[in-house]
Amino acid sequence: MPLALTSRKSLKDNEESLKTNLALIEKSLGETFTIEFDFEDIITKCNDSWVTNSCGSIFYKDVVSNLAKNIAKVGADPLIKEAFLAAVPNRKFIFICADEKLPSYWKYQFENGDCQVLFRPKICNTNDINIFKLETIIPTEGVYTLMTHNLAAVKKALKSSVDWSIDETSLETVYPKVADDLKNSFGHIFAGIVEKVAANLTKRCADEMILEAVQEVTSKQTIVIKHDGNMSGYWSWAFESGNIVITFKSITNTNDVQTFDFIKLL
Repeated sequence: MPLALTSRKSLKDNEESLKTNLALIEKSLGETFTIEFDFEDIITKCNDSWVTNSCGSIFYKDVVSNLAKNIAKVGADPLIKEAFLAAVPNRKFIFICADEKLPSYWKYQFENGDCQVLFRPKICNTNDINIFKLETIIPTEGVYTLMTHNLAAVKKALKSSVDWSIDETSLETVYPKVADDLKNSFGHIFAGIVEKVAANLTKRCADEMILEAVQEVTSKQTIVIKHDGNMSGYWSWAFESGNIVITFKSITNTNDVQTFDFIKLL
């Protein structure tokens, strides 16, 4: 069924807003992207004269503007940006009108190489599109990219000739200890922990004596993750059996990994 004249006029009147916001997205990501709407489906499901008559200003001007603001934050972090691009090989955003059972007004998901944005038929809370932290749901291939980059940063900090790795068995062991509401973000959380390990090493190992001392106690070039619910702080470092061992009590105050003074352990 063709769109009503008021709908078509609203979309035409707001085409420049769409082009402007899409240009901002492409600038943030450094890649050409497309945005897809099925307005016949959206207008039918919303069944609201406001959406019918103002679909252009709602979606092209408001919704895509909030998307562009969020993507600007993604693009500002090189690691998150690369992970996002790895997760969206089709370089496409698709907006999909779901139903009232959707758990939130707006929901991002990565499916079939696209970044999909689902929403309830009752259009509201469009700022949620902007404030949602996309890095918390980047799928496996994106998280792998983050982890690989962060391990490379550890290697660089220690001037190592051998690639560093994270002990997969240790990650599997601590997974049950993470709160249920964080399990979907588990990979990204620990990619972030490795990033903080790298930052700490980069800072303190700028001193050649400290660098040499760390090199001597990290012969296995591996980061091991452990959990200890009884430790006094939230995060600690140790050098054990040629590994860097990062132990946590709970997933909070993660910046402690970056500020921990491991020099006293050498």
